[in-house]
Amino acid sequence: MMDLLSKAIAHRLELACSITPLQYRILLRILADKTLRAKDLAQILRVSAPTASVAISKLADRKLIVRRGSADDMRSIKLEVSTHGQKPREVRRFRGLRCHI
Repeated sequence: MMDLLSKAIAHRLELACSITPLQYRILLRILADKTLRAKDLAQILRVSAPTASVAISKLADRKLIVRRGSADDMRSIKLEVSTHGQKPREVRRFRGLRCHI
């Protein structure tokens, strides 16, 4: 039953917002923390680093998040929601689901 529910939610997110549930969780987490390292994000969301990296790249390609080098550690990349990602470009409705992406 939960698998069916998960698939239904994923389908609605994809249709209404053109993002995956993981990408949605990433955006929410970065918004809550303001800035976050990719490594920490993967640990918090309990996904592998490569899985997080693919989702992060897709969000960055859509200009919803930006990657910034850390002043403290040149190897570390911090993630932030972009100005574009913070402004609702388009509001779509799909059976009660509103998406500001």
